[in-house]
Amino acid sequence: MLSQGNNTIVAKGSMLGTNWYPGPMEFTDVFEANTEYYLRVTPQHTGTVIYGDIMAMSGEAVILIVTEKDASREISETKRIY
Repeated sequence: MLSQGNNTIVAKGSMLGTNWYPGPMEFTDVFEANTEYYLRVTPQHTGTVIYGDIMAMSGEAVILIVTEKDASREISETKRIY
């Protein structure tokens, strides 16, 4: 649970062997007490480098607060990728 006021949410970034290429990120906003918030994190591809047989992608993420209705719909459409 977050306290009321300015809060920063931190994500560590990509992990080896995943399809998530943005690096570490922070999102700071003012949050009200006793309120649920839903965040949409969308990766944005910024570059690809190929070293022989190895491909490295870089990127960043756009973080937005979305409504409960949009979050519920998007969560229900989400599928696990192995």
